[in-house]
Amino acid sequence: MQTAVLKELPSNSEQEKEDAISSRSLRVLIVDDNEALTKTLGWMIEMFGHEVRAAKDGESGLVMARSFIPDVMLLDIGLPGMSGYELCRGIRKEPGLERSYVIAQTGWDRPEHREMIKNAGFDEHLVKPVAMEKMEEIFQRIQNRTSEA
Repeated sequence: MQTAVLKELPSNSEQEKEDAISSRSLRVLIVDDNEALTKTLGWMIEMFGHEVRAAKDGESGLVMARSFIPDVMLLDIGLPGMSGYELCRGIRKEPGLERSYVIAQTGWDRPEHREMIKNAGFDEHLVKPVAMEKMEEIFQRIQNRTSEA
């Protein structure tokens, strides 16, 4: 007769907590009028295990944000119609979106642009093209932040 081997129940170790945090999928909204960049960035973010939606302009981005309730938004500044600055200010006024992490992702990197980005309410400013490693680092930081909330 064989004896059964009992498996120990997993403990609440720090490693298990870290695994749970890193496996949490984030909801990500990309708002950019550059379709090729949006597709490439979307694929990259999906490779990290996150859910991605995209919009091509500020107005449709705001509508999508209201229904999707993203954890993270990557906004281009030079959008047609409503600029990324206006979009960020609109997002900051929306109930349910106040905890979203909003990132300006733009080719604009002059001091006056950085000041306008800060004043519009963005959490972070990234200059295109953004390295995959940098994006992964930011998403890990956001996952850690959302797991603590």
